[in-house]
Amino acid sequence: MSSGDRGGAGSGAGEGMGGLQRRDVQELLKRMPGLETLLHAVVITDTDGVVTFWNDAAARLLGWSPEEAVGARLVDLILLEPTPDEVVQRLQSDPEWSGEMALRKRAGMAFLARVHQVPLADELGAVNGILRLVTDITDVTWARRQVLEQGERARRALAAAHVGAWHLDITTGLATWDETMEALFGLERGSFPGSRRSWLDLIHPEDRGWVIEEVRKAVASGSRTLDIEHRIVHAAPDDTWVQCVGRTFTTGGEVTSISGVAYDITERRHADEERAAFLRSERARRDRFTLLAEASAAFAESLDDEDVMAAVGKLAVPRLADWFAIDLADPAGIRTVATAHSDPSRRELVGYLGRRFGNGAGAVPDVVEVIRDGHPRLFERLDVTAWPRVARNPEHRALLAALGLHSLMIVPLTASGRTFGAMTFAIGDSNLSYSTEDLDLAGDLARRAALSIDNARLFADRTHVARVLQRSLLPPQLPDVPGVNIAARYRAAVADSDIGGDFYDVFQTGDDRWSVVLGDVSGKGTDAAVLTGLARHTLRAAAMRASGPVEVLSSLNHAILAPEYGERFVTLAYVQMVVRDDGAELVVSSAGHPNPMIVRSDGTVVAMKAVGAILGLFDDVHIEHEVVELHPGDLLVLYTDGVLEARDRSGEFFGEGRLHDLLSGAPGRSPVEVVERIDTAVMAFQDGNPRDDIAILALGIDRDIAAALAQE
Repeated sequence: MSSGDRGGAGSGAGEGMGGLQRRDVQELLKRMPGLETLLHAVVITDTDGVVTFWNDAAARLLGWSPEEAVGARLVDLILLEPTPDEVVQRLQSDPEWSGEMALRKRAGMAFLARVHQVPLADELGAVNGILRLVTDITDVTWARRQVLEQGERARRALAAAHVGAWHLDITTGLATWDETMEALFGLERGSFPGSRRSWLDLIHPEDRGWVIEEVRKAVASGSRTLDIEHRIVHAAPDDTWVQCVGRTFTTGGEVTSISGVAYDITERRHADEERAAFLRSERARRDRFTLLAEASAAFAESLDDEDVMAAVGKLAVPRLADWFAIDLADPAGIRTVATAHSDPSRRELVGYLGRRFGNGAGAVPDVVEVIRDGHPRLFERLDVTAWPRVARNPEHRALLAALGLHSLMIVPLTASGRTFGAMTFAIGDSNLSYSTEDLDLAGDLARRAALSIDNARLFADRTHVARVLQRSLLPPQLPDVPGVNIAARYRAAVADSDIGGDFYDVFQTGDDRWSVVLGDVSGKGTDAAVLTGLARHTLRAAAMRASGPVEVLSSLNHAILAPEYGERFVTLAYVQMVVRDDGAELVVSSAGHPNPMIVRSDGTVVAMKAVGAILGLFDDVHIEHEVVELHPGDLLVLYTDGVLEARDRSGEFFGEGRLHDLLSGAPGRSPVEVVERIDTAVMAFQDGNPRDDIAILALGIDRDIAAALAQE
């Protein structure tokens, strides 16, 4: 269509077109002066679909200038060919429609848009035009699909750990459970009715009242967290306990929903109840109470199963036994994994017994039977000469006799309904003998140890799952960038089994153009993993389209502000790098992140000052950038706050000053050496126990380039 066919020019319209006159548009602009400068594309047509107004944002998005667009039919400008008739009709004449559709730009490129249509009326109320807001959602839709895939992997990890997920809408009373949650409550898949009332009906009647009160208090006070343990109505004869941990979400200052997870804590609750009953019935034997109290404290200090087993040996010898051993079952048989003896002269003998005969069937007879049937054994008076039928050979029988075993207890290690080992207690050269009360005490200690060992293994499994997911959020390997050496290091917090929020990425955006990013997502766990995936995929998508860091980071900010990500935010350093024959040009920007540092070949350290707002908190963000040249021997160093906020025993921070001094003392070092140097220093500063995740990335121009230039 030629410009002569389109009628008017600029933001006006031809007289008498479809009821909406030029003066009507001019009057509308007087009432709404912001339409022309609005960041969203605004398009107004008359009732015949002829464009009467086209703002600057529409020109930027769709490619047609206002002078070219006004007077043309809208469907001729932006619809793809072919387009279904009902879509044409909806866009051209439906005054109250909102939805998504594929449109095209002037250059012919298709994109996915969200369109909101609002009717315009004259003084008598008759519709004489349609106002449209058009938004490009192509990148957001693609990123959302990636996030959903990440979320599915996270849900699978929760299911593997037998952790159920739930959501409660306070406003509507609707409740959502996943399949694991239904299984925890003894329901068939998909059978949960989905209401607050049906949820309450599944809570034990004796616990229902205070559970309602706890939720009411959390909603009334606006508390961010909810942590409730209660029994459930279950087909099993014994009480089944679950722990529900959740977080409240607010709208307009009021709690509108709660989301969280739940898991079975029946074993722990029953163990707690057994311990309490035992302490009440055994108050006269305070030495036994002390032993159990010390055991609980020792087991709580570590989530390492070997530490737990070593702690049991120290507690048992010499107060409960002269000789002690732990045997564990695995697919290869029975292994003696820990031994102790009160007599230093016999410790080596005990160790030799475990090494020589502990693999396969246990160091002491009856261990196999205890593990097999889960029942303890008590030998009040033991005559080892009566063991020739069970001793494996004369050497085994002689070793047992040399230990002077006089009385013996073997108790099972059982947790989560599975017996996986046994603990052996023995009295040697004395006239003392074990009693049934001693057997009860040994059994109680074994139960505590078994739960701690089982929990340690579950923690290790959960940590492994978290680490696997964490690795999936980082590039499996850094790309080879010609002329540039790159090294990175990620270290998770020692005491944290959740997925961390630190991430980095390096990817190509053109022939000699690369993007480098290192960031930190707020929080940990599944939500942090989902947001990390969103950040990585959005950055990659936006970097391919946007011309500068401001546009890239603004795209990510817009994606994070989506309602499904709640109040989470991201800080990051973003670098656009152009590689040249003699080095590289870097455009460095920061969004609320620690300052990147440049280390020159002579040891000079420069902290970059490109500041910017944290992403995910505000609709509009201020982002600055700084351009710097990187020459052979120079380095760029990026890092997360886990480096600066590392603390020593006195509580002092590692800080930017120490990092500056560390880098200034490393001129001429490679990126690999610099990353290792920072990591080693930070770990030593906090005694090898990082309390926060740490991510470091360094890149430098290959010195071979400098050598080649020197030869030229």
